[in-house]
Amino acid sequence: MTDSDFIAKAQALGAEHGTLAGKGRFDGNTDIDTYRSCVQLHAVDDPEWWDTYGVAGDVLSGEYADDMTPARLYAMVGHTDDASLDANELCADICDAYEQAFTDAYTAAVLGIARGQVWSYALNELGALTPYRLAQSDFADCGSPEALDSHGAEFLTTTRDAFVEHVRYVVDDDEDSEHDSITSVLDGMVNDGTAADLADSAPSVYTYPMWQQFADLAAFEEDLSDYVVDSETGINISRLAAAALYAIAERLISALGRELARLCDEEWSG
Repeated sequence: MTDSDFIAKAQALGAEHGTLAGKGRFDGNTDIDTYRSCVQLHAVDDPEWWDTYGVAGDVLSGEYADDMTPARLYAMVGHTDDASLDANELCADICDAYEQAFTDAYTAAVLGIARGQVWSYALNELGALTPYRLAQSDFADCGSPEALDSHGAEFLTTTRDAFVEHVRYVVDDDEDSEHDSITSVLDGMVNDGTAADLADSAPSVYTYPMWQQFADLAAFEEDLSDYVVDSETGINISRLAAAALYAIAERLISALGRELARLCDEEWSG
């Protein structure tokens, strides 16, 4: 085996062990404020993060019976042919590679868990917003629905649920930590057209229920001066109604994104 083979094995072991250690950093009794603190401190590169959440001690100290030691590491990577292993330059490189990979993987695992908990809490908060709250000026900015089970209320809550479900799917399916912030998830929704698709699917596809949504949310107050009329078909009143509802859903989705970012201690202007 070459020197690079030994080092690559050490890195792989370090990453494996660091991930396992990071996943065990929190327990079932950890509160949301602790997870939030973990994310916030790391975001601003505060040294306190390492004191509070970072790797505890020397990962090759062998402090406990099952802990890794340099000698055990050398054996695991197959480098056992030197009588003076600790004085060997390659051995120092093997230890450094293991420690760095361990620390990187540990950090990624701890942050992944903390972010996931913060994001899940924030999504639950969004999911609890009532139709009346969703209709207010800082969200959909439309007429307040007549009742909790009215057509307009269902329009607002269905749009909310579709948004929450999509974000939850993205972050739950993100095993490789592609997203290190909720704003990157929100930007992705805008850039790939998902946000527009959610708004487009909000109005009912059936004419009568759509008009009930329209009336319940006072969508007749929407400014459609920028609406482009098809020159061949002319004005279609039902299409105008759907466009008004689309505008309400679009505002709601953007507002939900901003509120989600706020609950995750981030900023998003989408």
